[in-house]
Amino acid sequence: MNKTKWLSLVKLLAPIILTTVKPGLAPIAGNITDAINEAEQLKGAKGTDKLQHVKNIANSAADAINNAKSKEVIDKATLNKAIDDSVNTVISVVNMVQKKSDEVK
Repeated sequence: MNKTKWLSLVKLLAPIILTTVKPGLAPIAGNITDAINEAEQLKGAKGTDKLQHVKNIANSAADAINNAKSKEVIDKATLNKAIDDSVNTVISVVNMVQKKSDEVK
């Protein structure tokens, strides 16, 4: 698997997938996308470690938005559940697209 191509696919597809699976993630879909790419580059990290990395960054983004608005715009419990539900979907779809792309060569 070409890691650079895979990361590019995440950058392209993740925001679409995230906001389709969980529309409430739209305000921070870019942050989550960047976090997925970062997590995938953590050497020796297991899937659970990568998912926690994504959650940490997403929670920081949610805190920033909530603080800027001086109210809870993004509920972090809901956010973490949404990440659990959607990040695996992103990874699965990107893996399918990467595999199909490799077959077409």
